[in-house]
Amino acid sequence: MIYDDNFLYKAKDYAEPILAGISKLPFKINLYNPNALNASLIDHSTANLLYSSGFKEIRLGLETIEPSMQKSLCGKINAEDFENTINLLLDVGFSNTSISAYIIAGLPFQRWEDVKHSIDYLAGLGIKSSIAEYTPIPHTPLFDEFYSFARYPIEKDPIFQNNAIFPFSWDGFTDYDLAFLKLYSREKNAMLK
Repeated sequence: MIYDDNFLYKAKDYAEPILAGISKLPFKINLYNPNALNASLIDHSTANLLYSSGFKEIRLGLETIEPSMQKSLCGKINAEDFENTINLLLDVGFSNTSISAYIIAGLPFQRWEDVKHSIDYLAGLGIKSSIAEYTPIPHTPLFDEFYSFARYPIEKDPIFQNNAIFPFSWDGFTDYDLAFLKLYSREKNAMLK
């Protein structure tokens, strides 16, 4: 298992030599990444090595398909680049059912419809969605800008930063909406072949 979100950062120096070495082993192993890989860092060479080294599933970080929300999240990837990455992965041998993408839900002032749109977008590509609930992290720009809008005093006690209590619920994205989106994502995923 590879838990490093930044596994592909400077891939030519780090990840690619590791994956190339694994690919040359005299036996096969299965690799998994429970955390998202940054899709913008996958080129043809990296995609080939991910496949040949034994990755059975690839989990990518999309976060959102909404351009305004992408900008507030530092714009790691846009739709065009994400689709190019999907095509690279398919070209080297991954099936669409072995690729999934994380969507962030519960960002400050995010609307539930935006998350649904991202789920529909992924389903349209034949890719499974997985909802990752936003966890406010102190001393990050997003936290510093929005902590005062949380329904709990997240700046005073870390217990209130737990995503299980949905600190940024509001009229445009309620606890009910989050439960609906989780079910909706599961239903959409079940329809993919």
